[in-house]
Amino acid sequence: MANELPNSGIIFWPVGNGDSATLIVDKTNGVFVQVDLNHLAKSDDVNEPEHPVIDRLEEILPKRNERPYLSVLVITHPDRDHCCGVAELLERIDVGEILFTPRLFREDHTTLGEDALALRDEAQRRVKEVIRTGGNVNSGDRVRIIGHDPDINNDDLYKGFPASLRISPGKAFTMLDGVDRSSVFTAFVHAPFKEDCDGERNDTSVAMQVCLKQGDHTCTALLFGDLCRATITQIFAKTHEQKNDSFLEWDILLAPHHCSKYVMFWKDGNDVLQLDEKIMDEFENASRSGCYVVASCNPIPVSNGDGDNPPHAAAKRQYLTLVTTKSHFLVTHEHGDTDQPQPIVFALSDAGYRYVAPESSAKAMKASSSQTIITVAERVNPPAATPQTRLGYGEDA
Repeated sequence: MANELPNSGIIFWPVGNGDSATLIVDKTNGVFVQVDLNHLAKSDDVNEPEHPVIDRLEEILPKRNERPYLSVLVITHPDRDHCCGVAELLERIDVGEILFTPRLFREDHTTLGEDALALRDEAQRRVKEVIRTGGNVNSGDRVRIIGHDPDINNDDLYKGFPASLRISPGKAFTMLDGVDRSSVFTAFVHAPFKEDCDGERNDTSVAMQVCLKQGDHTCTALLFGDLCRATITQIFAKTHEQKNDSFLEWDILLAPHHCSKYVMFWKDGNDVLQLDEKIMDEFENASRSGCYVVASCNPIPVSNGDGDNPPHAAAKRQYLTLVTTKSHFLVTHEHGDTDQPQPIVFALSDAGYRYVAPESSAKAMKASSSQTIITVAERVNPPAATPQTRLGYGEDA
């Protein structure tokens, strides 16, 4: 199966309303990064649409000492739909390095699920090992902390933890599991901000621009976790202030919080949704030619009722104004086959990046590990036009 993968690219797995993105940084050298995980128990049933991500990772990852090896695991925040299956992943797959936010250690254990607790235990073990060795650890013990924490210097847990292993917003990193991958990879961290450490858990999400490189070509993706409008607005403002606008550019935008309307809408005093035109302008100005928006969520309804959780039809309509054709707005659970959706794959090569069209039969692929997860073929159907104006008042709730 691994031979069918692009040497560089991104896979967005159908996992319900949750995130599971695999970055193929350099297949030749066995460098893979997993951003979030939502491996649901029901995914083992081939009749269910959700994909068993850990099973797929076992098939595509390189082997070290006869075990699957994942270079880096990044968990944006400890909500279940972003870390479901982590305990099983750590049992079945060797993880070279873990990146997490300090919020993981700030949560009352009663508010965390089993997988978040397993992640916290493993992260804490690695933090202690880093401190014990003065940072001289090998793959399997590596750990880095993303984001500010005002209490980190006063916490016994972190005493002696090297400042070099903390990644602050406004900084880029190229090291993956102890190796500099700057020739093929850069990640710029946008959030979480210091002032969000004690806020809603979603607001502590890791937000970053990932840039994959192949020769003279790049593919950039914005991964903003479950952030909402206020924090995303702050990201744009701070990045402009630092004159780092290139780190806002995107070929692929993973719609924050599973295509939630609260990325671009707010409610006025009469409880009526209002569109934030400025944030949509920011997204549009940062987009690159031929861009795609990916929504990692269940099928999006035509309209929503009051109180509906994401995905939201109102958000979809706004994202459609950012892309040139409807075919450039992709939903994980509508991809290829709504009953048995297939992973959304982007491939980067010396010719540039491209979207990889799905196979016709997903159920057969899911049932057999000998099947390839993708078909390397260009989409040839002519796309339909997308809306050219944005809607504001009267959007569906």
